[in-house]
Amino acid sequence: MRSASLAEDSKSSRTCYASILNPARLKVGAMLKEMPRKYWKNLPEAALIPQLGELPGA
Repeated sequence: MRSASLAEDSKSSRTCYASILNPARLKVGAMLKEMPRKYWKNLPEAALIPQLGELPGA
């Protein structure tokens, strides 16, 4: 039951991140400066960064 709840929370956080991200203000370099890429695997929304960066206005 706990894993289902975690999966739902992860999906919810990705949906929220995708809806509030402004691709025109996406600064991957600044993100890497604050948190190295090796830690991104722990962030559910990190998988969305490349996809969202390709949107118009990025």
